[in-house]
Amino acid sequence: MAWDGLTPREGRGVNDLGPLLVFGTSEGRYAVPARHVRQVLGLVVFSGAGNGHGGWIGDAHVGEEVVPVLDVDLCFGRRPEAYTLDHRLVDVEAGDRRFALVATEVHTIVSAPEDTAIEASHEAPIRGAIRLGERSADVLELEALAARADSVEPTVSVEDLFSGFDEAELAELGRRRDPTVAPMAPPVEPERLAVLASLAGNTVALLVDPVQEFVRLGRLTPVPTTPDHVLGLANHRGEIVGVVDLAPLLGFSPVDRRDVALAALVDPPSEPAAVAVDEVRQTVPLDEGSIDGSPDQPGVLGQLDRDGQAVPLVDPLQVLAARTMVRIRGA
Repeated sequence: MAWDGLTPREGRGVNDLGPLLVFGTSEGRYAVPARHVRQVLGLVVFSGAGNGHGGWIGDAHVGEEVVPVLDVDLCFGRRPEAYTLDHRLVDVEAGDRRFALVATEVHTIVSAPEDTAIEASHEAPIRGAIRLGERSADVLELEALAARADSVEPTVSVEDLFSGFDEAELAELGRRRDPTVAPMAPPVEPERLAVLASLAGNTVALLVDPVQEFVRLGRLTPVPTTPDHVLGLANHRGEIVGVVDLAPLLGFSPVDRRDVALAALVDPPSEPAAVAVDEVRQTVPLDEGSIDGSPDQPGVLGQLDRDGQAVPLVDPLQVLAARTMVRIRGA
């Protein structure tokens, strides 16, 4: 989904936010800085029942950590609909606090032009609103949200939120939430995600895990003696980053370095690097059944079927770690 822009108002710009992950709840639509998102979890599994106070509805075991789960609607005094097994958890980290936010769906990652402003808000912890298509999303200040969650009275009981589960689902959730039966609930398996992006007029899917953020680039400086797929060097927040063109690897026409404005920043073992993209569209879940074909070159994991179109699935970290990509800065 492309960024739709805004008429600047008195709110702050988005320069310090970076790409935003947009997700929905039963009562609203929200956006958080993607750099604060650790992962998106699938099944809603709690190890202990919360009381709804401040939006806290329980804890989730994520790996070996116990992560508090917050319902954003409850944090704002709204009454969310009952949960289903299709709900997601957005695992976030802000400052020294880690928690998960309940979502009915995860929409997309968007990257805004640096001169775009967000509409001002007077209701903390909402920093402002962005517009995507015909809908808007409230941009959350995560640290302020965590502070607010410490003081808001619940509008609905936690039991009501789980009223949509059938007996089998309730029994399973009850077993995992009862410390006398299951002292440590099984870890919640993180959902694998890919972000769809356009590259040289084609659609590609990039694994989300290796991507630190999508960054807007200034002028690229060419580097002599480097391979054709190395577009040049960019200065990102005072750090020199090599920018690589994936298009030839995927059989597409090469990208013109003069047209490169956006890139996926990763952190390979050798040196900071990024892969050029034209536009970031949306995130999609991955499972083994959704990946067709076998890898035929480093970093290409297979193909996704998107409305009848074969979309290459790429691990940018593997691509940059391949022998032909390592020496980005040349001799």
